[in-house]
Amino acid sequence: MSQQWPEKVTQKLTNLPDSPGCYLMLNATGKVIYVGKAIVLRNRVRSYFHASAQHSPKTVALVQEIQDITWWVTQTELEALVLENELIKRYQPHYNVRLKDDKSFPYIKVNWQDDFPKIEVVRQMRKDGARYFGPYTSGRACYQTLDALRRVFPYLDCDRTITGEDARPCLFYHIKTCGGPCIGAQNRIEYRTSVRQLMDFLSGESETVLEQLDQQMARAAENLQFELAALYRDRIKSARQIAEQQKVIGAAPEDADYIALAQDSRTGDSAVQIFHVRHGRLIGRENFMLEGADVPQADINQEGLLVGTFIQQFYDNAAFIPRLILVQAMPDEQAILQEWLSQKRNDLLETERARNKNGSNGADDDTLASDASTVQAASDAGHNDAGHNNNSSAPNSRPASRGEPLPDARLGQIEEPLRKGKVQLRLPQRGPRRDLMQLAQENAREHLRLEMLERSADSHRQTQAISELQAALELTNPPMRIEC
Repeated sequence: MSQQWPEKVTQKLTNLPDSPGCYLMLNATGKVIYVGKAIVLRNRVRSYFHASAQHSPKTVALVQEIQDITWWVTQTELEALVLENELIKRYQPHYNVRLKDDKSFPYIKVNWQDDFPKIEVVRQMRKDGARYFGPYTSGRACYQTLDALRRVFPYLDCDRTITGEDARPCLFYHIKTCGGPCIGAQNRIEYRTSVRQLMDFLSGESETVLEQLDQQMARAAENLQFELAALYRDRIKSARQIAEQQKVIGAAPEDADYIALAQDSRTGDSAVQIFHVRHGRLIGRENFMLEGADVPQADINQEGLLVGTFIQQFYDNAAFIPRLILVQAMPDEQAILQEWLSQKRNDLLETERARNKNGSNGADDDTLASDASTVQAASDAGHNDAGHNNNSSAPNSRPASRGEPLPDARLGQIEEPLRKGKVQLRLPQRGPRRDLMQLAQENAREHLRLEMLERSADSHRQTQAISELQAALELTNPPMRIEC
């Protein structure tokens, strides 16, 4: 071993502990190129350097680049998993599987801690009393979601200080996408009730919100406020068009995520598709590409490894974790992942309990129906799939295609009943669950195909541009580097 590997590496290999923990592999410049975790550090790290080991090309390249090894000892495997997540986020190692551009995913933020909550798109969740939905796969998906919802449930997004005494409203009031609390056209309870409906809609409670809107329309008609009743009628129609895009999965109103993947056997390129089911309805889907994935190997549970890696990174910053996660392939670390997910979910619920206990500026009192005498009374609700325009197809109608931000919007809201409990990872075996998983797999394959086609087209355009530059500059060979 001393003849094959750097002296520092050989020395470290003889001193590895028999404890759980994380290990970091460094190159000649001291840069972290890989982070891993292990139940027994000594066994796991030494396995990379066995002469008889049959490694993939990626692992062979990693081992050849290693010039030093460091490690962190933990008390439990769960602690090692948490630490691994933090170290990967800190160092972004080249050889680790990573969610593509995972730091750039946006969230819909409802500033529920304010008297008149404004709604905005942000790139990071904070513990500030606000409610977050997401992250979404793109900013476009976020804005299209909000654009569709705002026509049903008007809300604030301006920087005005709301006193109700402004001389004139902005344009959004006149086009009926804001209730006008700045001029007193909508009071605090009315506005917050409207925003509450929007959050319920985003949480998947579309039927409940539609019932509330029906009641508000009927009450306005009884009071002979026919213009207001007509406004509610139009909003209900738009809301139903959004809700109809959701596929009813089964009779049980369960919350679940479905995770499927597709991988190119030649390159290792991997696409992940996740379906979000809330209250028994398929309300959203999204696609991710995994960077740094290895090619499939016969003796390794590659699909389970990728699913486990995705779960760690996806749910580490999630605003909501359902109690049931169905997967295409079961990770080898099923038990520890379930324990970690349960802990994350319970932490989210504790945060929500604390927020409700503190009152959130009287948010608990805002579930009262708004006064039907106000034209802009509460009538907003939102859904993760609302990001589509009304011409978009439901996710169950065909495989994923480009330009469909509504199904790609990720649902994430911790407003469901505050029930603690263990998160379960399961393989769907039969019935509607199995059918939906097959649909998710089909969409993952389609997304991977589109990504590969786009990458090929980009490569062709680059080659063509270099050839044109070579001809224009009368170069003997194509330019390999351009400096400016």
